[in-house]
Amino acid sequence: MKITTSFLALALTALVSGCASQPLHQNRSGFLGSYAFSAQAVSDRTYYFETLEGADLSAYEKILVPDIKVLPNTKRQSSQENILYEQISSYASAAYRQNIIKNSSNYTLVDVAQVDTMIIEIALSMVEVHDDDKEWDNLSALALSLNPQTFMRYQEGDARLLVEARISDAISGKVLARSMRIVMEEKVSLHSDKLQFQDLQPALDRWLNEAMIKH
Repeated sequence: MKITTSFLALALTALVSGCASQPLHQNRSGFLGSYAFSAQAVSDRTYYFETLEGADLSAYEKILVPDIKVLPNTKRQSSQENILYEQISSYASAAYRQNIIKNSSNYTLVDVAQVDTMIIEIALSMVEVHDDDKEWDNLSALALSLNPQTFMRYQEGDARLLVEARISDAISGKVLARSMRIVMEEKVSLHSDKLQFQDLQPALDRWLNEAMIKH
């Protein structure tokens, strides 16, 4: 892997000076709004799923999947970064919808909201994980861009893809279920001194292959 000397020097300087000694971005992406899961939710440190009280997902026959969002966890994005985010969204959206078409026998994919339809909204972002540290919050949001601090997290293999989903009734808007899943099995590893689609594709493919709907 080729990393420019100047960028690596900046990252090492940040580490030595203590800039990276504090936990980075100890917050959430904000996509789900509330992150208080009930005691009935299925959960561990990498996966959370909750069906809200009174919701019956089996009562629906159709699924609407809006374009999957990419949350950069940064206030500003460069034009090059926005191109990457659009590429990730297009790739994931097309593959996820195709999974439903090919593998779901009980649900029909639709493109407009209608009766008996649930909307699955999905957001992708990055988190910093330290699975060997039981005190660390593995859901800590990490910027989907490189700077001297985040570079070290990616370089050291601490970056993972986070998939958040919210399922709601297409007519009433009532939330039926929500989930979070960290793709722990695939590190987001750098191949150069900037994030590229190939850095995230293994994690995307791992999630998409395991997210096939089979009913």
